[in-house]
Amino acid sequence: TSFLVLFLSQLDQELSIEANKWTVSLPTDRLCVWSGTSAILSCKYDYPYGYGIRRVMWFRHTAEGKREYVFHTDLSVVSPSFMGRTRYSGTYKTCTLQISSVRSTDGGEYYFRFETDRLGGQWTSTDAITLSVTDAPRQTTVVISPQGAIMEGSSVTLTCSSNADPAVESYSWFKDQAGWSLPDSFKPQLQLWSTRPSDRGEYYCVARNSLGSQKSPPVLLNITRVNTAVLIDPPGDVMEGSSATLICSSSANPPVMKYTWFVIAATQSLERGSTQNLTFLNVRAHHGGQYYCRVWNKYGHETSAALTLAVLCELNLPDVSQQEVFSLYKKPTKSAVLCKTSISPSDAPRNTSVSAWPSSEIEAGSSVTLICNSSANPAVENYTWFRINDADSRETRSGPSYTIIGITHREGGQYYCEARNKLGAHSSPVLTVRVRGR
Repeated sequence: TSFLVLFLSQLDQELSIEANKWTVSLPTDRLCVWSGTSAILSCKYDYPYGYGIRRVMWFRHTAEGKREYVFHTDLSVVSPSFMGRTRYSGTYKTCTLQISSVRSTDGGEYYFRFETDRLGGQWTSTDAITLSVTDAPRQTTVVISPQGAIMEGSSVTLTCSSNADPAVESYSWFKDQAGWSLPDSFKPQLQLWSTRPSDRGEYYCVARNSLGSQKSPPVLLNITRVNTAVLIDPPGDVMEGSSATLICSSSANPPVMKYTWFVIAATQSLERGSTQNLTFLNVRAHHGGQYYCRVWNKYGHETSAALTLAVLCELNLPDVSQQEVFSLYKKPTKSAVLCKTSISPSDAPRNTSVSAWPSSEIEAGSSVTLICNSSANPAVENYTWFRINDADSRETRSGPSYTIIGITHREGGQYYCEARNKLGAHSSPVLTVRVRGR
C-alpha cells in the first residue's frame, strides 16, 4: 500500500511539472517606437516533451473583437496591412517577431499562440505586448479651396494637413520663402478674404508637435484679375421707345463661360438674363433701374458694379414751366425728362446717392460711415441699407447713415441705400467698399 501511495505521488508531481511547461514568456509588456522604424517583439515559449509544433502565430484584436493575424505559419491568413512587413525569427522555443516600417496604425496589443500536433496541445499567451507608435509631423501638405486660379475679390481657404502622433500642436504659414511667418496664421486654415493680385505667390505651412516639425511643399496661389463692368449702347440716357443694349464686359482668363444679369428692385435683386448682352428693343419707363452682371469661368465668379439705365420721356406737359422742369430734373437743354406720370413740386425721393467717409477704400480694423443722400418733397421718412452678396441683395440696416466699426474683409462689398417718403421710393447707385490689409 505504501508503495502505491509513493507511486501516485511521484506521478502527480510529474504531471504537475508537465503542465507547467505550457508557457509563453514576454520579457516586456510595453514597447514604444518611432513611426517608420522597426519594432522587435521578443518572445519565448515552452511545451511538454513529445509534442511537435505545427503552427505559430502573432495576432492582435480588431475593434470588432476578431483576430487580425500579424504573422501566421499559413501566410494566406496574414492581414494585408502587415504582409511583407513582418519577420518571424523563431528558432527552437523562441518566437521573436520583427515589424518593419512601423505605421501609426500598428499600435495595439499583440499576442503569441502556438499549436502542436496533438489534440488539445495549443497555448495562447495570457499577457500581451502593447505597441505604441509616436510620430513627428509627416506627409504635411497644403490644399487650396477652391482649386485653380482665384478671381480677384473672391475668398480662398488654404488648409494644412499633417499626420502626427501626438497630434499637431501648432501651425505656421509662410509665403514666397520669406523668413518670417504670416501674421495671425497659427491655425490649420489660412483664410484670405477679398483677394488682390498681391496675394499671388507660393504658400507653405509648418506643422509642429512635441516630437518635431515638418514643412509642406509650396503650392501656387494664382489670382486672376477680371475687371467686369456693365456698358450701355448707345451711351448715356435712353429715350422711351428706342432700343438699348447693356453689355457685360469682362477680361477673364480663361474666358467667361456663363453670364447672369440682375436688376435691383427695392429690397432684392431680380435675375433678368443669362447672355452677355441684355437688349431692350422698345424701351419703356419700367425698364429703368440699376443693372449689374455676374460672370463665371472655371475658376470662379465675379460681380460687376451696378449701372443705372435712365429712361427719358418726351416733355408734353404744358402746365409745367421749363424752370420747374429744370429745378426738378436739372436737364434744361433737353425737351425730355426722366419718365414719370406727373410732375409736381411734391415728389418722391430722387437723385439718391451713397458716399463713404473717410473713404470707400479702408484699412481692415478701421471704421467707415456710409451716408445716404436724396432729394425729396416731403422729406425722406425712411432710409434702408442693402448689401449685394454672392446670392442676392439683403437688407442690412436702417437710417441715413450706416457705420461699420472695426471693418473686416467679410464686410467689404457693394452697398446701396433706398430713400422713401409717402410718395414713393428711390434706390441709389451701388458703392463698392474695399477693405485693405489683413
